[in-house]
Amino acid sequence: MRSDTRLAAITHCHSVQSNNQASPMDDLIRGAVQRVTGEPADTFDWSESLTTAEQIAGVLRGNEGEPGVDMIFVTDHVNETVRELDPDLVTLAATEPRVALGAEIQTVLESPLGSGRYLDAPEVLMYGSPDRVRSPGGWHYGVSAEVLDDIQARCRPEASRRIELHRVLEYCRENRIAHAISHPLDGHFVELPQVLRAISSCRFIEAVNGGYGSDSTRRLMRYIELHNAAAAGRRPSIPPSPGEPPNDDAVAITEWLVDRLLAADEHVSDGIVPWGGSDAHLGRYDRVCMMYRPPAGANATGIPEMIRDMVETPADELLADRVFEIEGRGNGLASVLGEVMQLIVINARRNASTFRGLRRFSRLLALAPYLAIEEILRGRRAQTQLGALLDDVLDRSAASLDCPARSAATRQSRVAA
Repeated sequence: MRSDTRLAAITHCHSVQSNNQASPMDDLIRGAVQRVTGEPADTFDWSESLTTAEQIAGVLRGNEGEPGVDMIFVTDHVNETVRELDPDLVTLAATEPRVALGAEIQTVLESPLGSGRYLDAPEVLMYGSPDRVRSPGGWHYGVSAEVLDDIQARCRPEASRRIELHRVLEYCRENRIAHAISHPLDGHFVELPQVLRAISSCRFIEAVNGGYGSDSTRRLMRYIELHNAAAAGRRPSIPPSPGEPPNDDAVAITEWLVDRLLAADEHVSDGIVPWGGSDAHLGRYDRVCMMYRPPAGANATGIPEMIRDMVETPADELLADRVFEIEGRGNGLASVLGEVMQLIVINARRNASTFRGLRRFSRLLALAPYLAIEEILRGRRAQTQLGALLDDVLDRSAASLDCPARSAATRQSRVAA
């Protein structure tokens, strides 16, 4: 039985810890600074978010008449350069049990398989286990620097600078760490078969992201509906699909995907719950929330119960009881570009001494946005190509499985207009 009360959770937002080398934009911005100044940009202090622990506490309780939220998972960018958690964030999470310190882990995938060449892959949102962890500064919910060190040590292929996506997912499953794949159709350049292999193995897929638009949401909702229909009719007598995903031919991918979804394979999720996150860097932290129904009669504080449901409760129960529902919607391209521009201007002002004069400062404000826009548009072009192929595969798979895989959002989400 579930409570009629719904708790609002921000499940994807960033803070000052998404800074410098931890930021996926660091190389691009630092390169722009070096081109403007003609000097090494090692001391340039770049951050993708300037949100402080104090501001996060304000979002929790509600600022300027806003209602506030019940829980916040801070999911800062994390890669091999991150060795510790921000002390102010640890202090906040240690004193406020409605705040958890998660992570948005940057990963890679080998592409093509066997080549030894690794490309940036979809990121993984890690939320932690139902139990508190210890960090310098106190006990808190979420992940710790020790966990981050361990995952870097265990999940990185020898030839790669970064940890591998499937190893990360397996690590989370083995260690009962709640997790979701972050905006899996956007922000990377891996091929569709590898994306499908990843999302078919994960129980929580971020279908609505505050930094991306409706096309990705529509496609991911279609995939989730297809996956869940196949899972409901799965026949254990069908063996798992052998070998690796095929090339980029729609017919071959469809045959492989249908076989994979119908197989009783431990690496294929028993069901998928649509997930949403605001991916906020500068504000509007609750533009996408997960609404959570805790168990009836529980003296729920929120975070440990929610994580326990993510880790322990079967997907079909979560879906049938509408335990998790998305509330909110993604951003359009203009809004994303506007936020990037704002970040560049703010960071440039913070580092004004680097430029020693208005001319250099003006050149940075001309160059950095241009490079950032080019990178964003390059990602959009890749997303369009991947999405068109995915539409074809979903149409063919739905026909093969006799499943409608409707293009509209499923009943498990409430995407606001």
